[in-house]
Amino acid sequence: MLTVLAFAPLAVALLLLALPRRTSDRTVRAIWTATTVALLAFVVVLWAGYDADGGMQYETRVRWIPGAGVGYHVGVDGLSLPMLGLTCVLFAACAVRSWRDTRRIREFAALFVFLETTCLGLFVSLDLILFFVFFDLSIVGMYFVIAGWGHRDRARAALMFFLYTFLGSLVLLLGFIGLFLAASPHTFDMTDLAAADPLAGRAGYAGVVLLAIGIGLAVKTPTVPFHTWLPLAHTEAPAAGSAVLAGVLLKMGTYGFLRIAMPMLPDAWRRHATVIVVIGVVSILYGALVALAQTDFKRMIAYTSVNHMGYIVLAVGAAAATADTSRQAQALAVTGAVTQMVSHGLLTGALFLLAGSLYERGRTYDMDAYSGIAARAPVLTGMTAVAAFASLGLPGFSGFIAEFQIFTGSLGPRPLATALSVLGILLTAALFLRALQKMFLGPLRLPDAPGAPRPFGDLRAHENTAVVPLLALAVVVGITPGFLLDVIEPASHTVLETADAMTEMNENPVAILPEIFLAAGAVLGLLLGAWLPRSRQWIVGAGAGAACTAGIVAAVVAASGSPTAVFGDSFAVDPLTGACRVIILGGGLIVLALSLRPLHADRREAEFYVLLQLALLGAVMLAAAQDLLLLAAAYLLASIPTYTLAGFRKDGPGTEAALKYYVVGALLGVLLLTGVTLVYATGRATSYPLLATALVDAPEALLATGVLGVLAGLLFKAGAVPAHFWVPDAVQGSSPPVAALLATLPKIGALAAVFRLGAVPLAGSPLPWAALIAVLAAASMTLGNLAAFFQSDVKRLLAYSTISQVGYLLMPVAVATASGRAQPALLYYLAAYTVTNLGAFAVVCALPGRTTVDDYRGLARERPLLAVSLIVCLLGLVGTPPTAVFLGKLEVFSAVIDGGYAWLAVLAAINTVASVFYYLRWIVPALSRGDRRTPGGGRQAFDEGSRTARTVACTAAAASLVLGVIGGPVLALLDGPLNQ
Repeated sequence: MLTVLAFAPLAVALLLLALPRRTSDRTVRAIWTATTVALLAFVVVLWAGYDADGGMQYETRVRWIPGAGVGYHVGVDGLSLPMLGLTCVLFAACAVRSWRDTRRIREFAALFVFLETTCLGLFVSLDLILFFVFFDLSIVGMYFVIAGWGHRDRARAALMFFLYTFLGSLVLLLGFIGLFLAASPHTFDMTDLAAADPLAGRAGYAGVVLLAIGIGLAVKTPTVPFHTWLPLAHTEAPAAGSAVLAGVLLKMGTYGFLRIAMPMLPDAWRRHATVIVVIGVVSILYGALVALAQTDFKRMIAYTSVNHMGYIVLAVGAAAATADTSRQAQALAVTGAVTQMVSHGLLTGALFLLAGSLYERGRTYDMDAYSGIAARAPVLTGMTAVAAFASLGLPGFSGFIAEFQIFTGSLGPRPLATALSVLGILLTAALFLRALQKMFLGPLRLPDAPGAPRPFGDLRAHENTAVVPLLALAVVVGITPGFLLDVIEPASHTVLETADAMTEMNENPVAILPEIFLAAGAVLGLLLGAWLPRSRQWIVGAGAGAACTAGIVAAVVAASGSPTAVFGDSFAVDPLTGACRVIILGGGLIVLALSLRPLHADRREAEFYVLLQLALLGAVMLAAAQDLLLLAAAYLLASIPTYTLAGFRKDGPGTEAALKYYVVGALLGVLLLTGVTLVYATGRATSYPLLATALVDAPEALLATGVLGVLAGLLFKAGAVPAHFWVPDAVQGSSPPVAALLATLPKIGALAAVFRLGAVPLAGSPLPWAALIAVLAAASMTLGNLAAFFQSDVKRLLAYSTISQVGYLLMPVAVATASGRAQPALLYYLAAYTVTNLGAFAVVCALPGRTTVDDYRGLARERPLLAVSLIVCLLGLVGTPPTAVFLGKLEVFSAVIDGGYAWLAVLAAINTVASVFYYLRWIVPALSRGDRRTPGGGRQAFDEGSRTARTVACTAAAASLVLGVIGGPVLALLDGPLNQ
């Protein structure tokens, strides 16, 4: 029966294309409409014969490609049956709605019945490859609908839709292959995979598979940040295309979460439930806020889809949040998610059809072009008002039933997320009420609509026939939901049965409060930046400062506890993480202060602060990562925002710097991911404690190749030889505050990551990794020094200086397992280097017009305090007492001697002496009595520059001295065991 249901529309599509050319459009429409109505009647018969407690029904299972484990397996249960009904109702409505269309109606009808086959086929599929085939064919069908019958920008919209969703489907296929390879025997059958749970106890593998499947489905849903294709696709698609895209095709993503991700990857779903919930909440609030800012009616409806899909993601995340959550609450959340799919399909489908009717009359979706429509088109006004109120969750409509279940089921396991999500309802109410008041009430004002078929009139019979059943069904579900819930609830319990064996993953959000503050600050800044006027975007910067400050306080409080690991032992909370948190966030506050003046009233000021927080978050996660998968994710998070920041000015040097930085980073990022894969293949784990045992007897060649790949990526972030080539150009080409960031903060997370990698998983391995790190340290400090001798550009000089400093910082990493002094030496040197190097860059920020060392001539006479700060910081980088770097180098030298690398300490001492000469090339002009002359021979005075930058420079110089004086107590605080 299900085979007939799925493939009958395809047969009709072929029939329509085979009809003679003389066949009238009326006949084509009649065949199309009759087909959709017949399919709807077929589903009603299926529903009538369905046993709610009977599990999977109407099954057909035959071998298809047996050698590859692929079968033709279809069936229906309480999750898929409502989606079949929704699909048939919406396609029938679109067929009726298109009754007056005349543009290539034969091809249009054939495409729509073909699309109906892909949707029905996907919802009955019980084999992953069969699911994927229908998933991909739906992309092809919708592409041609948008490209062939869309509005003015249809070509770009169709291409963007296709590229996004097709790439997402490829990632989804990789996840399916991962499940296939994990199963024994290999199979793509969904029921077999859900029963076997092939990835139980394989956290790393399961995490990768869930990531692939999650990305593929998130693009289709879509959730933030994979939603950017949606507004343009909806805006340019024809009315019927938008209704099907929002009402049915988007549900393929959320249905996939319930049918595939949740039952087949229960442990991974539980482990990453927090991430899923956060994505849901962000989608809810972001979608509502951006929709509120729209002036295009159809684009506003499109963004409400992001908002409503967020409720579904929240529900499925909350359902797996905790092991002690009651089964009733979990079932409510899942049932609410499915009900929301049905409700959203009915109501948003109706809204898009009504938006199409509005466009046909006014030839624009611009809300400012309309006013007082109620006087001319009362039925259109009434229908739109009903659909709008139903969409915001008014009692008596399906949206209320869905959202009530979602909030009730989510409140227990996720109270904060649920409370934030309720704000989405208020925002949705505000945006719909604003649209109704602006467009339909008030004095009559209609746009000039050249090309409109008739004067602005009310809805006609075929439009009413299409929309009224959708709204009527929403009312029926809202008043008497039993017929729907009785089908969904047993299936919800079945989905949740696989969660009973889930293990506790040690979720403790309090342990990652600093990271939560940064992430929340970035999200809030992104939302505020879309609303605040240019002159007040500094508020986003203030929020970023508050997030960094709160993160420092939380890190200090957490440092008093014992070392531990959270979220599946992937995130370590120990002295190494705690110190890096404070250093990185403190450095972030300095960069933030240096950015305030140059960015004030810039049109992209808020973007800068958001990117800065994300970069800091990535650096902290690098330092805390105790799992190779988290390490790879942290690498990407630390890199992508800084690529953008490097080219933030959008000038020639900035663009060149960003391009070179990106190309090198992408290449070495691929090497890091390859290395992660090879290490996993060697040790069959990604967790550091597990690898520490597994790598003792690992094959040396394969392990060495994998470790070199991982090190390549981390050395890129640190700016160490041989991955240092990007540093000089990126630092010189970017703005001074960004240069300060690139030259300092990402290195902290990267060096901590290398230290943890050597101290935990590689500690017992047969590889001579310590000797390799020692050689790289020697090369970095020596080559960095040699190159710095020949620099006259101050930013380029500091860039090569920082390469040399990385060499010193790698020294304690080389003795991570050989000396107990290595960890405090590394952390103290990191703190000393951060404050000192940022102090030197602060001087550069204070004098943005002075780019060469000779430009600083006479600085001591005109800006004595700034000159003193520069001298303290530069001599501090040398390691002159009593600055902090002096004590840091002393500790580092002691650690490497203690660890058996005396030769490295000797080489470092020689390089330290040598570095004095190129720092003096900058200091001497600053102390000279001469003046810098203009081309006309006049005296070139130092401009006022940024007072904030001057204050930061003086403060950093003072902090370097103070930290050097109180170094003993600080070193005692930095000692402590790693979590292993």
